[in-house]
Amino acid sequence: MRRRTVRPYGSSIPPSRVISLLFGLAVMWMLYTRMGDPATWRWLGYAEDPEPQTVATQKVESTTPAKPELVIPGPNDLDPAEFADFKSKLELIANKTPLKPREMLLYWQLMEWAHTQKTRDLEQRALKDVAFSQIWEEPQKYQGKLIKLRMHVRRVLQYDTPRKEDGTPNNDLGIKELYEMWGWTEDSKSFPYVCVFPEKPEGLKIGPDVTGEVVFVGYFLKVMEYTAFEATRGAPLLVGRVRMVGPAVSTKPAPSNMGLYISLAIGLLVVAAAVYAYTTFQARRAGVKPLPSELPDLGVFNGGVFNSAATPFDNNESPRPFDFDPPPDDPQTSVSAAETADKQTPISAS
Repeated sequence: MRRRTVRPYGSSIPPSRVISLLFGLAVMWMLYTRMGDPATWRWLGYAEDPEPQTVATQKVESTTPAKPELVIPGPNDLDPAEFADFKSKLELIANKTPLKPREMLLYWQLMEWAHTQKTRDLEQRALKDVAFSQIWEEPQKYQGKLIKLRMHVRRVLQYDTPRKEDGTPNNDLGIKELYEMWGWTEDSKSFPYVCVFPEKPEGLKIGPDVTGEVVFVGYFLKVMEYTAFEATRGAPLLVGRVRMVGPAVSTKPAPSNMGLYISLAIGLLVVAAAVYAYTTFQARRAGVKPLPSELPDLGVFNGGVFNSAATPFDNNESPRPFDFDPPPDDPQTSVSAAETADKQTPISAS
């Protein structure tokens, strides 16, 4: 009977194994798409909070009139002499380093420029298609330039400005407090921008973990060094104005579905492994035949061929490994047995 051969990866692959392979590909695709989302990894940076997580939602639109923007007349980058003066001081700026005291002179100069115009006027003449990689690789090219960003906010912190001995702000604009906002764009993904502004729009919450969408327009100063997760990184620092565009903000992160995705992935992997093990066992069981308890009689090797009809020891002959016929005698060299006997003389006769 012809022995059937099972090919695990050939034309005889069973449908159950195809299903297990498709399950594995689906799990890999789900994990790949989920891991590529920057929001997947944000839970690593959240501090543990024993309080229940709640999401506060607030509409941006309000019936109360918006607070008028603070506009201070003065020179800005549109003035050639003012812009040339800014360029002459750029040697004080060191990119990819922390913000230094000597750089605060240009920092406040850009703050004054941003407050000489309204937000809509700044947006109209700002650069809108500047990539994060362009700023990172050529920061000198964009220093003092007006850039517009649509950002996903992740952090907003509030700081008091330095004061004089009499308690008044130590700046010509009279700004008492500043807001520092961290966020990312669709282009930068997990690489953040840091933006500074003195006027917070309605609806933007303050805290280390907030969400929302804003439009920021401001002047680029430098790539500022910062430390996150015990690693040194850099973020473009801009000074300007901001307005809300997102429908909601949150002071605490929403509950993550990461545990659900991980459990689902593990369950699918277990099912796929079980199906694969079962189909492999069945394939091996169908393809391997057990050996018989007794081997068949192969007969006697006689004359170079097997003779299955003969028995090994016919006519009471002594056992021999092979039953070959002896070769014929040579007539020239053969001596008969009788002649040999006559030539032999017994020792006793002599």
